[in-house]
Amino acid sequence: MSAQILRAALPYVHSHGFTRAAFSQITAPGTFVPLSGTALEALLGANPERALLAEWLQNGLEDMRVLARDDLQHLHQKHDQLKHVLLRRLQYNTPLLHHLPQAFRSFTALEIRPVPSPLSSVLRTPRPLVSHVVAVADEALHLAKDEARGPEWHARRALVGGIYGLAESHQLKSTSPQDDSAAKLLSRLLDEASRVKSAGEEIEQFGSYILRSALGIVHSAGALIR
Repeated sequence: MSAQILRAALPYVHSHGFTRAAFSQITAPGTFVPLSGTALEALLGANPERALLAEWLQNGLEDMRVLARDDLQHLHQKHDQLKHVLLRRLQYNTPLLHHLPQAFRSFTALEIRPVPSPLSSVLRTPRPLVSHVVAVADEALHLAKDEARGPEWHARRALVGGIYGLAESHQLKSTSPQDDSAAKLLSRLLDEASRVKSAGEEIEQFGSYILRSALGIVHSAGALIR
C-alpha cells in the first residue's frame, strides 16, 4: 500500500513539491477521505516527504530504462549511449527545478531526536546525495552495456557518478527549464573522461576529483547546510 500511495502522490509534486501537501491531494485507498498525517507516518515512516523524494528518484531510474529500451538501439557507440541516458536523467529533473534544491536539503538532514540543544543548525550528511549519483551512474553504465569488471567497474562508476553529480549540482542552481548549461557541462566532461585511457588508479583519481567537486558545489548551493 505504501508504494501505491507514493505513486499516487507523484503527479502532485509539480504543484505542491515534496511535501505533505502533495499527499493531501490523494485519498486513502477505498475511500474519499484524504490521508491524515498519522496515517501517512504509519504507512511511510516519520518522514513521508523523504519517502516521496526517494520514490521520485527511483522513478527517474525507470525513466532511463524506458529511454534505453526505445532509443539506444539507434546509437552504436557505448560512449554515445552513456551520454544519452545521462542527459535524459538531467532532463527528468527539469520540470521540478523549483522544488529540488529544498528537497535535497531535506534529503541530507540527519534525523537526530532529540537534537542536542547547543546545536544551532540541522546536521546534514552528503551520503544520500552520493548514493543518488552512484545509483544513476550504475544504471547508466548498465544500460550502456559497459564491460568493465572489478576495480575498473568501481572506478568507472565513481567517474561517471562524479561527472553526473557535478552537472546536476550545476543544474540545481537554475530554475529555468531552458537553461542547457548543465547538459553542455555533462557532455563536455564525459567527452574529456573518454580520453582518459588508463584503467584503475588514474580513472579512479579523476572520478574522485570530480565527485569532490560535485559535493563542493552542492555545499556552496546550501544543500549541506541549514
